[in-house]
Amino acid sequence: MIDDRYFKDLPQALVEELLKKCGDIATELIKNFDQMRNQKEIIRKKLQDGGLLKTKAALPYQTTPTCCGVDGAYAIEKMLSSDIIAVSAVAIEGLTPPSEKRFWEGPTHLSFVDSANHDVNSLPRGIMMAMEMKIAHNAPHDIVMLDGSFTTPIIHMNQALNSINDKTGNNLSKYVENEFPEFLQNYLQIASNTRSDKVWIYLPKYTTKHELKTRYGALWPFGYDDKAVLTQILMPGELVGPLTIEHPDDNWHFSRTPGVSDRQKAESLYNALNEIALYYYRPNLNSPAIRIEMCKMAAGNINLVSKILQCLEFQCGSGGMIEPYPLYMADRM
Repeated sequence: MIDDRYFKDLPQALVEELLKKCGDIATELIKNFDQMRNQKEIIRKKLQDGGLLKTKAALPYQTTPTCCGVDGAYAIEKMLSSDIIAVSAVAIEGLTPPSEKRFWEGPTHLSFVDSANHDVNSLPRGIMMAMEMKIAHNAPHDIVMLDGSFTTPIIHMNQALNSINDKTGNNLSKYVENEFPEFLQNYLQIASNTRSDKVWIYLPKYTTKHELKTRYGALWPFGYDDKAVLTQILMPGELVGPLTIEHPDDNWHFSRTPGVSDRQKAESLYNALNEIALYYYRPNLNSPAIRIEMCKMAAGNINLVSKILQCLEFQCGSGGMIEPYPLYMADRM
């Protein structure tokens, strides 16, 4: 039941006007959904003809791997004379396979709290990225899931590096400068991973990427990204891919790096990011199509792809979550 206190100071006419406009939204949504349904079979045929639409059952069988989800957050509490900044990152283990007997040791979280001037800009996000990357790199699990896209860390860390030149909180700037070399090393190893026994994947809940929409042009329902359309098209157990991740014409880059060795590593990172591949997979009827971003090696290894899909199917058992269990729990925390 809605508490009337939330609306007691609002003009009644304003509330009625807002509720009335909700009907127009519903009409527009129904129209868009009908457009997707009308194109469903045509798009499925195109994906099949292009060799992109596949089923998990056709892949080699894999036992359920261990996994964890990594996510971070930051908060800025604005005070009269300064701000209080809190940053943290946490790793949550997934549902454990019945045969798993090992115990994973910590640490499974990192934190940072400090005060700074009002103009902290993007430094807290850079700190958060460094923490997420450290925890993800050190996680001992077979599959390590991260929230967001493979390109999210480079965007946020680049903004943080550029903010160091400003007159911001000293401890925040020092943290970003001190942690950047390790962040870059971890990021590079994750993006250019060559291990067959472990893989890092990024699973964005929401995305504006549209690699398939770009490929199929007018055939794609107007206004919807790939994830939304494939949720309507894919049946449980079906996947689409591999695809090459969409990237800007000028590529991703750090505007500044501390040293020569870091610049060389940065160039290797850019090359690895340009080769990131992705799949879309729908594990069950209760789940939307999941966008899975992974390194080039993993995308080309059919056994690793099968292991990733088996992991997602095992971790997406609840209809109340639109992402795998460990990422859902990490996001809530």
